[in-house]
Amino acid sequence: MNGLYLGKVAVEGQSYQDRSQAYDQALAQVLVRVTGEQKVLANYNIKQALKQPTEYLVQYSFVQENEQLFLQAQFNEKLINQLVKDAGINLWGARRPLTLWWLAVENDKGRRIVSDSDKQIADSINSQAKLRGLPSILPIMDIEDQMLASVTDVWGRFAQALEPASERYQPEASVFARVYRQSGDAGSVLSQDWIVQLTLVDNRRKFDAEFIVADFEKVWQTMVDWVADTLAKQYAIKAQQFSASHINITIANVENTGQAVAIQKFLTTISAVDTALIQKVSDQGVEYQLQLLGEAIDVLEALALDNRVEKIVPIFADAENKNQNLYRWKGR
Repeated sequence: MNGLYLGKVAVEGQSYQDRSQAYDQALAQVLVRVTGEQKVLANYNIKQALKQPTEYLVQYSFVQENEQLFLQAQFNEKLINQLVKDAGINLWGARRPLTLWWLAVENDKGRRIVSDSDKQIADSINSQAKLRGLPSILPIMDIEDQMLASVTDVWGRFAQALEPASERYQPEASVFARVYRQSGDAGSVLSQDWIVQLTLVDNRRKFDAEFIVADFEKVWQTMVDWVADTLAKQYAIKAQQFSASHINITIANVENTGQAVAIQKFLTTISAVDTALIQKVSDQGVEYQLQLLGEAIDVLEALALDNRVEKIVPIFADAENKNQNLYRWKGR
């Protein structure tokens, strides 16, 4: 995911005052994006940093879009990561799951599936997803999609029934949601509210949520924020855990030397890895030392998103096992 450390804020002009007010907002955007936590802004260290946003600033520029002026502020990745580390907050790296949105909306005209050509809704989702650093895609609903995906399946949030339609998009996470007006008397305030019921499926894990939202325009922001918050909880990792130059991981279930070498080659395909060296073979498995080009967190998140490996969580009896980066090789 590109642009994690770039903030973008609407401004009235290019004066010093306009810039000063925009810098802290842009930095706040970046901090929420790289941690995956909206509540990060309440952290004491973060509050102090927001008072001096230019200390983290690399460069800024102004862009004009649809008659609106924006300030774009690029912040220093290493300084931001160090700030997050010092604050004891989780860091959500650049390797994030591509999320497919299957949405069914009910209004006076009936029920329909939201496609990427539904400009108002698609723009709202994509805009908020970009703000949160969540790669997102909506179905195009062409003939192929229409043959494989029915509004009944989307409305029912039948994830398994929608797998054939999802396959062409190669998502790593999928959202299934229905949005409809709350029923009530004509004069009831509640009759104007929107009900959102959604299911997030991520690597076979399912998460459900339900919201009541008064403003139809806020429905999509609320959904994206919940999905981003939920995914961040699964993938964000404590920034203090890792060296900047290398990380060691152990792979279990390696049957022979040929497989160990194949796994070594697989590890070097991760964009943040420069080289992968076999360090030793033990009862636990084969230990590899990965020399890094990027952040260690990006390596761990790439492994978390790859079906060829599975993280081994120690059982209670092994709670004192110091090997936190233990994986089982599943192959293809």
